[in-house]
Amino acid sequence: MRVGFKAFRSGRYSFPSFVEATFPTASPESLGSGKYQLSAAIRMLADVELPVAQPSAHDARFEVQIQQVNSVAGDPNRKDINNTKSELTFYDVWRREYTFKLKPSVDWEQDGKTGAVTEIEGGWFFARNWRGWLMLGRRAWGPEGIPATYDTRVEAGVARTF
Repeated sequence: MRVGFKAFRSGRYSFPSFVEATFPTASPESLGSGKYQLSAAIRMLADVELPVAQPSAHDARFEVQIQQVNSVAGDPNRKDINNTKSELTFYDVWRREYTFKLKPSVDWEQDGKTGAVTEIEGGWFFARNWRGWLMLGRRAWGPEGIPATYDTRVEAGVARTF
């Protein structure tokens, strides 16, 4: 469950943030099942002008996000969770209706192991304040069991902005 906050602005950049609660349902259990997690993140968004034939048809930006995740309760026999995740995203809204996102993500685990996934996402604003998307992801590097990494993932989602 995620709650986002209104971004503050500084020049050309905006800085939205959020807090998130994760409930212990991970499978396999080595990925954190049994531990409740709280996290906080801040992002930096920077608008980008693309060298395309119709620049007004695109609303592109780079996004950088840093997120800290910690376990706060749950099964005391399970490993505690403490990791920092960083993401670098290129995001484009084309014709104010279609979205494209390319997001390599790196997660550093407390034991010094690193792993990363790469995700590509396409979406569509199908009604006022509503967006649907399909995301495909795959491990880029690192061993199994690093939090927030996975072998292969397909995600379909719908979101409403208030």
